Amino acid sequence: MEFNNKLTMASINKCYGCKTALRNKEYLVCAVCENKYDILCANVPEKKFQYLVDKRNWKCLGCRNKQPKRDNSITPVRSSIGAAAASSASICDDSTESYESGQSSNVTIRPSQQRRAAPPVEAAVTLDAIREVIRQEIMPSVKEMVSEELKGIRLQISDFHEAVAFFNKQYEEIKTVLKDKVATLTKLQQNNESMQCTIKDLSFRLCSLEQSMRESNLEINGIPEHKSENLVNTVLQLGNVIDHPINEEDILKATRVMKFNKESDRPRSVIVKLKSPLCRDSVIAAVTKFNKKNAKDKLSSHHLGISGARVPVFVAEHLIPSSKTLHAAARKKSKELNYKFVWVRNGRIYVRKDESCKAILIRDMDSLHLIT
Repeated sequence: MEFNNKLTMASINKCYGCKTALRNKEYLVCAVCENKYDILCANVPEKKFQYLVDKRNWKCLGCRNKQPKRDNSITPVRSSIGAAAASSASICDDSTESYESGQSSNVTIRPSQQRRAAPPVEAAVTLDAIREVIRQEIMPSVKEMVSEELKGIRLQISDFHEAVAFFNKQYEEIKTVLKDKVATLTKLQQNNESMQCTIKDLSFRLCSLEQSMRESNLEINGIPEHKSENLVNTVLQLGNVIDHPINEEDILKATRVMKFNKESDRPRSVIVKLKSPLCRDSVIAAVTKFNKKNAKDKLSSHHLGISGARVPVFVAEHLIPSSKTLHAAARKKSKELNYKFVWVRNGRIYVRKDESCKAILIRDMDSLHLIT
């Protein structure tokens, strides 16, 4: 009894077809004989097995073959065979009537004797019979396979629709957020442009105000530095040299300022604040006249009584740093394009190609394109 139990347990864990273990394998259990088959022996594809819904009612091939189909005694083949057998039996009865009269009436004629006695009859296979066989034997299996495949396809299509709906929802959300961001960016761009215009206007007004505060100032470059220098006396000497005397009362302040370029070895500029812009303009005009008159001996440190090497001295309006940069750029481009005149008047920079051309006002760096 114990041996039979062990054998039964062993057979439970094995495939009834190939006798291999079913551990970690996909298998089916027959609803009739309760034998277990792996999907290979059960002739069930793996994809069909995954979508097989009614696994409890599955039947193995042996149990399906044992089931009666239907009464086929009236098929054309059976009817022709039966008619031939009946005619053969009647012939045999007539020929052996005298013999059988002396025999017992309960003698059994075997089917083999009937088959030997009956002449061969060809089976009449018709197109309707073939269609009936296909309808009963093949179509159910085909319908089942197609149904399972369609179920799998429907599931995949349903999942695909859900995924598309999810991505469409995400896309619409991103599209809404992007639209808001674009609107915000456009607004910020407009505000930025407006602020740039405002800043540019304010910068121009600030530069104009700062320049107006320097309207009475002279800037003298090239005067060598000495520890014991007296800048007021130097300015008075400058007035005597250019034949435009400057009174001490006209000088409100004279001092040196920090270098614009700290790496330069040139001496610091001297800023002289005079009592009025008219006084400043008269000094600049006198210096220009002196340099024209003495083209070979222009104003230098020797004219101001400063010993040492001869150094040219330049007198001009006191410009703000941005105007100085613009003035330098205008001089450079004018030199490249052979413009003869570059000058400053009341803090504004002008250029002119020659005596017959009009003066061009250079307001900012963008105005340099006017020099053509």
